[in-house]
Amino acid sequence: MTIPDRAKILLTPVQCMAAALAWQACTFQLPNDIAQRCANGPTTVTVSPAVESVEVGREVALAAVPGDLPACFVWTSSDSTVATAFGDSLALVTGVRPGRVTVTADLAGAMGTASVVVSPATPYEAVSAGNGTTCALASNGSAYCLGYGWTRTPLRVRDGLRFASVSVGFGWSCGLTALGAAMCWGPFFGMPGDPAAVPRPLSGGPAFATLDAGKGSHACGLTAAGAAWCWGEPGYVNTSGTTPGPELVLGGLVFASLAVGWDSDCALTTAGAAYCWTEGTDGPGGPVAIPGGVSFRQLAAGISHFCGVTTGGAAYCWGHNEHGQLGTGDSTAAVAPRAVGGGLAFSSISAGADYTCGIAATGDAYCWGLDPSTFAPDQVEHLLPVPVSFAHHWATISAGTSHVCGLADDGAAYCWGVGASGALGGPALSALPVRLPGQP
Repeated sequence: MTIPDRAKILLTPVQCMAAALAWQACTFQLPNDIAQRCANGPTTVTVSPAVESVEVGREVALAAVPGDLPACFVWTSSDSTVATAFGDSLALVTGVRPGRVTVTADLAGAMGTASVVVSPATPYEAVSAGNGTTCALASNGSAYCLGYGWTRTPLRVRDGLRFASVSVGFGWSCGLTALGAAMCWGPFFGMPGDPAAVPRPLSGGPAFATLDAGKGSHACGLTAAGAAWCWGEPGYVNTSGTTPGPELVLGGLVFASLAVGWDSDCALTTAGAAYCWTEGTDGPGGPVAIPGGVSFRQLAAGISHFCGVTTGGAAYCWGHNEHGQLGTGDSTAAVAPRAVGGGLAFSSISAGADYTCGIAATGDAYCWGLDPSTFAPDQVEHLLPVPVSFAHHWATISAGTSHVCGLADDGAAYCWGVGASGALGGPALSALPVRLPGQP
């Protein structure tokens, strides 16, 4: 059986290039059964949502139904100077300048449309770095992600949800709504080829005041009363479409903050005492007090090390130290907190995979351990804090597996480190902070 002429016309390179589809998908012939369905497909197409909005320099996703013939769709925008559109059964619409456009999905002559309003970009008020992924929270509560499983342009988390906070983990991200409901999304929750996975709610559990998506395959949250709950293995989704339910961390302690690592977590009591526990197949274990008698006001978790800042601004770290991530001037592991060298006072601290970064009291950023802006086998280790070259001071900082992001005193979000997955929004590698795209 030969491919019908109508299908050949639909798949000409000119049309595919105009729709910004992948050249390879357009120049190779489709299987005959798919081509037949393209030529004799449905007579109607529905685009969802029918009315959408996008900000300049950012993206939103539109879904076409039926969505089982992705190679047959051609997407167009009524004015590409206002917004562009491309994709298959899921299209990405990028805002170019303020205005309104009609986005059309064409399936072998059957068409569906959506009205898209483009507005100026709103500022980011928080940014979180994870494993090759960056998510930012806009001032209007919308969450945007870029990097692994997403694109290099900030793509809004689907379903138009509004969040009070966001946190990026190893292969997933989570956010809290204003009512304390936890929602998680990302590659572990997406359909094949879907960079805009739909957020899924937790199955059961309380309302949370804070949430940490962690450095591994589990996350934890704190209630307003200070109870810690954890849940994990986000690759496994309940048949109800929700993530596995959280489990209460036993021990009856009241916590003020927590830091979630790879397979162990730590939290601070209201008195500043640090307790840690290990995540196992049976859920979180019981908290154990960290020796040393140091009181902290903030904690940070890496893959296999933890750090904290005291009320006086001194930084202490403990755990693995193969690459100098404890900042103690050597590579010796520690079971109890050791003082970070250099005599710096810190306002906050964040731990990556094998490195740590902190904001000094001056507003300057310092990092130590395995430098996130270098590639193997030429990776550089710093056994003591070294300054990050940057023209601005930092308000917040977030260390991912191999890149760092933060908000600067100019109100913009910046990232540096390894960006091969698109987490920096542009360069594959940068030793200097680069401004994330899609900002006013």
